[in-house]
Order: sequence, then structure tokens, then C-alpha cells
Amino acid sequence: MLVWQEKDELLAPEIFQALTTALRREPRLRFTLTEVNDLPVRQTPMFTLLREAGFSSSPQGLDWG
Repeated sequence: MLVWQEKDELLAPEIFQALTTALRREPRLRFTLTEVNDLPVRQTPMFTLLREAGFSSSPQGLDWG
């Protein structure tokens, strides 16, 4: 996943809630998010926001579906 943001800009949780709302429109959709901006997802500040938005933790990163 690539996320464009200004340096040191905080991303609002509402962004991730909107993402999960869109993803829920496809009930059979399943995937694992392993990287954000070329970093392991667990090493990004977005990890917690994505978990709070509905992604579940897995050994490879974050699962959806």
C-alpha cells in the first residue's frame, strides 16, 4: 500500500474507517497487507490505525477478510 502524506503529517482514523467501509462492499475479498510505503506494515504508525479499523494481525502483516 502506498500512502501520500506531508512529512510528519498525522493520518486521521477516519481515513482508515473509510477504507474498511469500501472493502466491506466486497464480502469475498481477502488479502494480507505486508508493506506500507516499502516498510513492513508493523513498523509504520499506520499499523495501529489499520488494526482499529478492522484488519487482523497475522505473522506476515495484517489480514483482511
